[in-house]
Amino acid sequence: MHSEYRHARKQHRYLKGRWNYYREAIAMARRLAPRHVLEIGCRFTPLFPGSDRLDYMAEFQPTILHDATTVPWPVADRAYDLVIALQVWEHLGDRQREAFSELPRIARYAILSLPYKWRRRSNPSHSGIDDAVVSRWSGGLRPLETVQLPLIGRHKRKIYLFDLNEAC
Repeated sequence: MHSEYRHARKQHRYLKGRWNYYREAIAMARRLAPRHVLEIGCRFTPLFPGSDRLDYMAEFQPTILHDATTVPWPVADRAYDLVIALQVWEHLGDRQREAFSELPRIARYAILSLPYKWRRRSNPSHSGIDDAVVSRWSGGLRPLETVQLPLIGRHKRKIYLFDLNEAC
């Protein structure tokens, strides 16, 4: 996976500096041994070969062309072992709670990475996200595991693993 990432990074500046949290999310996911994975908003390179991909932009050639803020998603119940969305949830406007409500319906586990406690006036969607905000978005579902990554520049990221069986 790292070689695919490095190749994609050469073509897409967007990917620069993202391997640290990608690597952590991949390690977390591998412990779950998922067979069917849905990646949301993975854009330039999926982390899991053979995964399905959901995005609202056709240019990224998703398997499922759909806006995650519109529920229900066109996905069968319990179709996936794992849903993974890295640096996506903060971009869902005010629909994070609605989008999260779809996760227990379609999967057993979810991994979300988020900008953690950023303060960016120029980009409010990345600002003010902490554990309390994530708890609101997840309807109070407590994460099974979290990993706070070391600073990348001035920014922290946090990865949350949710056991969606607990939400049912």
